[in-house]
Amino acid sequence: GAYDKTVRIWDVVTGEQLLVMSGHTGVIYQLALSPDGSSILSCSSDCTVKVWDLDRGEEKETLRMHTQAVTCVCYDPTGKW
Repeated sequence: GAYDKTVRIWDVVTGEQLLVMSGHTGVIYQLALSPDGSSILSCSSDCTVKVWDLDRGEEKETLRMHTQAVTCVCYDPTGKW
């Protein structure tokens, strides 16, 4: 996640960019990878948390329950957020 409002997935061996996922309208503060590696959470200054599907490279869900910037996200060990 970055100031450009995108989530980017990189191959750590080759340095190749594999995915760019857009949807946030504000800066992304933090990402969390699910325990099974199938999805990512992102949180943003736009007051949302997004769930991203890594297999399809697209947004699965947007959580809009916050009234201020969301600065931290995580999964628990079972994969719940």
